[in-house]
Amino acid sequence: MKARLITPIVRAALALGIGFGSSLALAAVHDVTGDVILMAPPASVVPDAAFSDDTVIHGFVEQRDLVLPALIAVDQAPEDLPLTIAAGTCVNVYLLHFDAQAQSNASGRLELDTPILGVISTQLALDLTNGTLGNAATRYPTSAECQVPPPGNGNCGLEANDAIDLQPQSIAVELRVNGPGDRVRVIARCDA
Repeated sequence: MKARLITPIVRAALALGIGFGSSLALAAVHDVTGDVILMAPPASVVPDAAFSDDTVIHGFVEQRDLVLPALIAVDQAPEDLPLTIAAGTCVNVYLLHFDAQAQSNASGRLELDTPILGVISTQLALDLTNGTLGNAATRYPTSAECQVPPPGNGNCGLEANDAIDLQPQSIAVELRVNGPGDRVRVIARCDA
């Protein structure tokens, strides 16, 4: 696994909000490792988006200090937490996105300064929460756009050959993509 730690220059840019947008600079990202890199929210995360890369998992902040308007169901939660997050909870929301033009593997970790409340990784749950938890300036794929030609599988979420290691303040992913890409939404408590 290649190490892609946040360098001191990038860390300084995050602190100042230079080049990454203020929403990323203010988020509670502690570090990224492996093939994960941070970026400003992109215009689109549809299959084969302009920034598709066979070697990189792109991470970005979707929402910052969002007070949930309704209960949100998640696919996975850290041990001892429920599979729902209550309305009125203040959250930061991140998306990990891996979309390669050819069959490819990537792995890495997103470490946060605040507790993770849950992860959304299935196509249906992503579709249901794009409007509430997604970035308003980012275009998300429709279910039809996830139906790419073979060898694609028609699922823009995670599949059985992908793996997540969810900890209280970090998520490690091992993603294997052959179309239409993998997307994981991480929901964490707001900064203190």
